[in-house]
Amino acid sequence: MSYITKRDGSQYESKRLQIAEITLSGQPALNGYYDLSVTQNTYDSAPTVTNSNELNLATGNYQGLINLNVTRSTNSDNYQFQAELNGSVVGKSGQTAAYLNDVVDPAEFEITLSSAGIVKVKCVGVESSAPTLEANQSKLWLWRVVIS
Repeated sequence: MSYITKRDGSQYESKRLQIAEITLSGQPALNGYYDLSVTQNTYDSAPTVTNSNELNLATGNYQGLINLNVTRSTNSDNYQFQAELNGSVVGKSGQTAAYLNDVVDPAEFEITLSSAGIVKVKCVGVESSAPTLEANQSKLWLWRVVIS
């Protein structure tokens, strides 16, 4: 998808919105990380995964949405999760089911990278016991626009 933006108040330029679908797997403990796999993307150059849980990103403006689909042994088996950029959590945390009696929410984040960066998905909370991720159903959707 392309669109036109105005730069410096007078000059127009074309931008292309890019998207990547990243599948999450694993069952991390508190402060652990989910494994990542790039399922499909429309990026100019596909993001890569190193060490099974590090998503390597090029410069650009990004918006991410993380959603987990889980199976629980009991209703109180829930995760709380959040994106991490270069070692620091960013954006809003998400949670499965009713983590600590709160509503189900995806995690969301926006970042601007003027140089390459590494994004991970971190387990920031476990209520009762860790649930099991449903195979191929937990996703990170990552939209990107190249910085001019």
